[in-house]
Amino acid sequence: MAALKRELDITVFWTSDTPSITIIALSAVSALSVFWGPLEALIYTKLFASLIVIFLTCIHYRSVRKGGGLQIVLTVAKLSPLILLCILGFAYFQTENLFF
Repeated sequence: MAALKRELDITVFWTSDTPSITIIALSAVSALSVFWGPLEALIYTKLFASLIVIFLTCIHYRSVRKGGGLQIVLTVAKLSPLILLCILGFAYFQTENLFF
C-alpha cells in the first residue's frame, strides 16, 4: 500500500507542480524582459526560464515543506498587487462614473 501511495504522490507532483513551475518561470521572464532587454531574445528567454525551472524544482525536490512555503510566498506576491488595486479602486470610487 505504501508503494502505491508513493507512486500516486509522484504522479500528482508531475501533473500539478510541473506546469505550475513552468508557468511561474515563463511569467517571470516575460515580466523581467521589460526591464532587461536581452531577455526579449528567444534564446535568452528559454535559458533564463530553464534556470528558474531548475531552481524551483531543486527547492521542491529538497523539501516538500520548503516548496510549499515557496508556493505560499509566490501566491502572496501575486495576490498583493491585485488586492492593493482593489483597495485603491474603492478609495477613488465615484458614483458619477457608474452611469453613462
